[in-house]
Amino acid sequence: MASKTLTRGMGTFFKECEHPQGRWSKCPHPYKIRYRDATGRQREEAGYATQDKATTRLTEVYQAKKGPLKNGNTEAQEIAEMRFEDFSARYISNRKRGLESNTIAQYEGSLKAQINPRFGSRRVGTFAPGVIED
Repeated sequence: MASKTLTRGMGTFFKECEHPQGRWSKCPHPYKIRYRDATGRQREEAGYATQDKATTRLTEVYQAKKGPLKNGNTEAQEIAEMRFEDFSARYISNRKRGLESNTIAQYEGSLKAQINPRFGSRRVGTFAPGVIED
């Protein structure tokens, strides 16, 4: 099984058949793609009829993983570059006026024990729906 690798970080597409790579365009077997999602886990999808459809899907995944913040909004870009741990601390400190002290303690306890060990070092801009679901 040979594979073609695209730009670093985008992933690969391949066919799991006995045909040589030079005959893939005439081969009836579907293309498969392999990539790493936003959480760093390896994913594989199959069923792409053409090489173009496989590379288009890899490009979509790559763009979603990079994040949508390329529109020039400097405040949004600043937040996107922050570590989640720093962002959550800033968020809670800004919300202290409207929250009870025990609520703040619960938030900080949950962040410290459950959320920050898993996501604290990640940049806010790298979160995608798949990351949240996982």
